[in-house]
Amino acid sequence: MSKTIPPPCPEPETGPKYWRSLDHLADTPEFRQWVEREFPSGAGELTDPVTRRHFVKIMSASFLLAGFGLSGCRRPEEKILPFGKAPENYIHGAPQFFATAMPTRGSAIPLVVKSSDGRPTKVEGNALHPDSNGATDHYAQASILDVYDPDRAMRFVKNDNIVKREAAMDFLGELSSKAQADGGQGLCFLMKRSSSPSRARLQKLVSDKFPKARWFIHEPVDFDVHRQAASIAFGKPVRPYYKLDEAKAIVSLDCDFIGGEEDAYINIRRFVKGRKIEKPTDTMNRLYAVEALFTLTGANADHRLRVASGAVQSVAARLALEILKQKTGPGELTGPLQALAVGTQADEKWIVECARDLLANVGNSLVLAGHRQPLPVHLIANTLNSALGNVGKTVVFLDAPEAKEGTIGDLAQALYSGQIETLVILGGNPVYDAPTDLDWAQTQRKAKTVVRLGYNEDETAETCDWHLPLAHYLESWGDARAADGTLVSIQPLIEPLFGGLSELEVLARIGGLDRIKPHDIVRETYRGIAGDGEDNWKRFLHDGYLPDSGFKPADVQFDSDAAAKAINAAKPFAAPTPDALEVVFHRDSKLDDGRYNNNGWLQELPDPVTKMVWENAILLSPKTAKDLGLEIRNNENNRLFVPLVKIQLDGREIVGPVWKQPGMADNVLGLALGYGRAKAGIVCARRNRCISRVARN
Repeated sequence: MSKTIPPPCPEPETGPKYWRSLDHLADTPEFRQWVEREFPSGAGELTDPVTRRHFVKIMSASFLLAGFGLSGCRRPEEKILPFGKAPENYIHGAPQFFATAMPTRGSAIPLVVKSSDGRPTKVEGNALHPDSNGATDHYAQASILDVYDPDRAMRFVKNDNIVKREAAMDFLGELSSKAQADGGQGLCFLMKRSSSPSRARLQKLVSDKFPKARWFIHEPVDFDVHRQAASIAFGKPVRPYYKLDEAKAIVSLDCDFIGGEEDAYINIRRFVKGRKIEKPTDTMNRLYAVEALFTLTGANADHRLRVASGAVQSVAARLALEILKQKTGPGELTGPLQALAVGTQADEKWIVECARDLLANVGNSLVLAGHRQPLPVHLIANTLNSALGNVGKTVVFLDAPEAKEGTIGDLAQALYSGQIETLVILGGNPVYDAPTDLDWAQTQRKAKTVVRLGYNEDETAETCDWHLPLAHYLESWGDARAADGTLVSIQPLIEPLFGGLSELEVLARIGGLDRIKPHDIVRETYRGIAGDGEDNWKRFLHDGYLPDSGFKPADVQFDSDAAAKAINAAKPFAAPTPDALEVVFHRDSKLDDGRYNNNGWLQELPDPVTKMVWENAILLSPKTAKDLGLEIRNNENNRLFVPLVKIQLDGREIVGPVWKQPGMADNVLGLALGYGRAKAGIVCARRNRCISRVARN
């Protein structure tokens, strides 16, 4: 059977003619004329200023959109050279894995990072670590994008002028020489919280060398209240460490321990372990939640009490009275607790049933207080855990260094009194996230010289004399303590892409120390903790942690007198009304306090409760919205129409959209921190409300 070849189709006599191939097109007179010209048609119009300006605008918009869509994936500019000699055991295309850790405020997340052809490309938890069991969180997963952030700080800046790295190093040397001459008079450091033993060691060395230098700590979302309360309740510097997997009855006093609290990745694993049933005789733990916002912990609670945030203190006091009445009888705590346990009559049945369950699980229960709650609530939680026999079982207390640094409020007073000549800011963005009362942009200029080490040229960088680029944790050497106190290593996978510095190097240079390389600093710290030995050091880097280096539980005794004294100083909060609403500032589930605002992956991640992306809104309950006459219309195709409202607080105001969130307490507004940046990268340059403008100290 032969195949019939169709005859060629003739060109139509009339109508448009189409070319069928490149060869066909090449034979046309128009194409030949175009090839013979030096420039294609229309290029001459670029000499016209108006048309040329339009062309530049169009091309700029194209580049903007390209960067907006792939901001986290753009390759950094650097020289690429072929291997002259391949490294040992190197296989092209085969990934390598390195153990490291991501530092957090007072802890660290042990990690294993995948490196593809010399570039970090994926982050996972370190399954070898005895406490994390390979767990991680979304902040760690997204941190890989920050390495390749095109808006990160890439240059050394002095008075808005770019200078060479060597000039910045010379300046740090001059700063060190001056401090040595006068003992650090007028020199102060503003830092973020850290669990790094190396930083603590350098801070002590610099303090001993410059005894007049001063140190301050600032965190807009601070978890240190847990340590403060435990230190008062037990009379020694300790912090709580919770064993949720061993608790059968758990009470959360506005503590979102599987969402917004520190080390949530560990709490999730331990909490879920207590909910698994492997045998017919197994029982699940029970969770009681008392909260104003609707959190992930509240969503997983078996019994949830919806009250205003200020009323959590009263509920906790009433619960403590019920427990103490049946466990220890009247004591020095009874009077202070009775003064706080007001306005809880409507919730009496819920509180009594909760107390009954706790008493039925003595030694197997747990009470937690959230970081948004004031110190007395945390002291009440410690009181309950002590009375229920939970100390040493479901909650242990680990040694914690006593905080000797001042607050940012103390620093503001020193600046206005003219005591500060040189202010060194190590990380953080206080112009954006410091309490609005301080007007930090103006306050920090009271210092003669302001030096800032930062990851972005942001709001704080604008008001500094010197700005130094901060290296990413995947580009720098360091160390930290995990949640259980285990020493973990932070080792770089690549050299700093833009010559950035680590916090350790800046401290060492200002202190005029002998060792200024971060690797040498960390190695010396390790030697002081674990002893010398090359094999041990290599094992530490290979595994990512030092075995048996976790803190041993401290031997503590509850000091009821100290707790009663602190609780007695507290006053009950007035109940909110439609005319006097309660405002709750909360840590954003994606952007934290704003430090991840330029991370596109986190911006795109839906909020676990509201499901919002790329936006923050003013949250309130459906009843509160109805009382205020606010209506949200949801038309076809999910076309939402939400009202804009104005919130006024102590003479400050903010305008934003409202969103009805079922599960929230009535007459309460929820405002997420982390949005409304005045100067940031291309990802976060969007319309959102700056909640920090109304936040007070």
